[in-house]
Parts: sequence; C-alpha cells; structure tokens
Amino acid sequence: LSGFTLPLRRRGSASHALQIGRNLRRDVRQIEPSLSQIEQPTLILWGRSDKLLGSEGGRQLQRVMPKARLVELDRCGHCAHEEYPSHFNSSLLRFLGPE
Repeated sequence: LSGFTLPLRRRGSASHALQIGRNLRRDVRQIEPSLSQIEQPTLILWGRSDKLLGSEGGRQLQRVMPKARLVELDRCGHCAHEEYPSHFNSSLLRFLGPE
C-alpha cells in the first residue's frame, strides 16, 4: 500500500493522479474504434470489482477485439497483477503457452 501512497504525498501528484483517472474512461472510448483492427490474440485480465474502468470494461473490450480472450477475476479491482499475482501469472502463462 505504501508503494501507492508514497508518490501521492508529493505536492500536486494526488490531483494529477485524479485527473488521469477522470480522463481514462474518455481516452479508452476514443481508441475503441481502432481496437477492432487488432488481429493478434489478446489476453484481457479484468477485475469484476474494477472501480476505475468499471466491471463491464473487460466484456466491452472482448466484444470489440476479434481475437481477445477474457479472464474475469472475482473480488478483484483494477490491479489484477498486484491483487492476485498467482492467478494473473498462471493465466498469462497459459495464454502464452503452446496451443
């Protein structure tokens, strides 16, 4: 937790982080039309409790990206790699492994 909060103690950084969060959904919507052009297999690991981008975000990306595989994590927020590193790593290794 301190790894997240320590940088926010610097003057101006907390307001900057909040601004990034506010703009993130808008930015994702702007690039959404180009996501359908991604032809590479793509793994989407999404927390069902993601408060930053919303719980529906992973399903939305999967609908737009033709070769996307979605793995949704219960009781997980925006940072699956930090909240559930074992599950994240095993899902990633399965995705990257031989077919």
